[in-house]
Amino acid sequence: MARAALVVGVSGVGKSYVIGRCAANAGFIHIQASDVLRQAKADLLARTVDREELRKGQVLDNQTLLIEAFGKLRAQESRPIVFDAHNIIDTDNGYVEIPLEVFRAIDLYVVIALSGDPESILARRTRDTGRVRPDRTSGQIAEYQSLVIALAEKHARELGVPFRLVGSGDEEAFAQAILA
Repeated sequence: MARAALVVGVSGVGKSYVIGRCAANAGFIHIQASDVLRQAKADLLARTVDREELRKGQVLDNQTLLIEAFGKLRAQESRPIVFDAHNIIDTDNGYVEIPLEVFRAIDLYVVIALSGDPESILARRTRDTGRVRPDRTSGQIAEYQSLVIALAEKHARELGVPFRLVGSGDEEAFAQAILA
């Protein structure tokens, strides 16, 4: 069974970018929680499910389905997995914290939080017209990012695994964190 590293950060910080840049050279696979969950939910409902439906839907109810689907993927894989996820979901009705039990069930070996300049994150979010996100100011993004990092650190401590804070786009530090 493959080892799994968790990478969290606010939407727009560049998780997928830095993971994608490092994946080919480091020999791990990149799995996005939203893709896994979307496919599992689509299979269950026998219809297409989009990211917006996941973000606006029953976020906590989806976590059991995510754990099950991730477990199936993991059982088929021998390479290390970098699990690109959110530990706090930013919904139109506020933040929804993903419970520690979800990450415990995924059995992580490291928790990595990506951080970036809130103004840069806001600019990336504004340019990305392919995704719908709640409108936030740079100040709100800074607050959200602080919550995400604090929760990631807390979860790592409670899981007994290393916590690494990596700057957005810092591929070298990210690659070192994956090797934790």
